[in-house]
Amino acid sequence: MLTEPRHGEARIADDPLFPNYLAPNSRLPCDARKEQGRELFYTPAADFQGHDKVVIRNATPDGFMRRIIIDMDVRQEASKAAITASPVAGRRSKMPLSKCRVG
Repeated sequence: MLTEPRHGEARIADDPLFPNYLAPNSRLPCDARKEQGRELFYTPAADFQGHDKVVIRNATPDGFMRRIIIDMDVRQEASKAAITASPVAGRRSKMPLSKCRVG
C-alpha cells in the first residue's frame, strides 16, 4: 500500500476470489472459477463522514506495475456507513486483483 487512508483502516488479503474481467478481455473465462488473488478491505473510522483515499501498487501478470488510486466518499446512514468509491464500494469494500492466466 503506497498511501494509507486518513480516516479509516485498509488491509490487503490474499484470498481465493472470482475475478471480474469484462469482454473483450481474453481472461473472461477466469470469471467462472475462483483464482488466488488479492482483495482490498476498507473500514471507515467510527462516525467518519467525508472523503478518504487509498493508493496501492499492483503488479499485473504480464509484468506491468499499476498505481491504483481509490477515492471514497463515506456518509453515515441510519445504522451503518455507506461508501461510494471507485473502483470499490460497500461497508467492507473489496477490489479483486487476480493472477488468472488463460492459455
